[in-house]
Amino acid sequence: MFNRLSVLPRLTARTSFLIKRNVSLVQYTSKYLNENNKHSIQAKPSHISDKKMTIERELPDPTKQRRKGTHPVTFLLYLGVIYISAELIFNYERMNNTSVNNSLLELRRDPEARKLLGSNIKLYGLYPWIYGEIQQVKGNVDIWFKVTGNTERVGVVKFKAMRELNELNFVITEWKMTMEDNENDTLDILKFNGDENVRL
Repeated sequence: MFNRLSVLPRLTARTSFLIKRNVSLVQYTSKYLNENNKHSIQAKPSHISDKKMTIERELPDPTKQRRKGTHPVTFLLYLGVIYISAELIFNYERMNNTSVNNSLLELRRDPEARKLLGSNIKLYGLYPWIYGEIQQVKGNVDIWFKVTGNTERVGVVKFKAMRELNELNFVITEWKMTMEDNENDTLDILKFNGDENVRL
């Protein structure tokens, strides 16, 4: 009869041997993989050298563009544009002032002015310019401008007026037109109105 107890020690010994061999194989495989990974991480490409690299050309300045934007010429151009814009606005206000409008009205009514300038008397130029200053708050108006008509002659109108501190109306002290091509052709608009101190 087959004795099962006699076979048991041999099976136990064989099983223990197989387990030890498998454990050794696993340890060897793990060690081999770790060493390969270590070499693969530390390995350097063949084309990269340990020698330090230097750049021969000059690096760009990051603030160069910013400094270029604040150039003095650009700032001066900006101030020039603001100044011209302000002058155009002030000139437009002077063109629509009552002193200019009343001067044109009186010239159109004056027969002597129509002889010198013709009909359709208006401000001269594509964009007429009113020179001088109009300070109604301070009570001072001192301007001059050019006019023309159908005769294509050009006249220079001068208008001065002032106002006292306690007065409401301006007193005109000078109001005349002189032809640009002949200074002897002068028209005194104040005398045409019959009073040398006309109130405006």
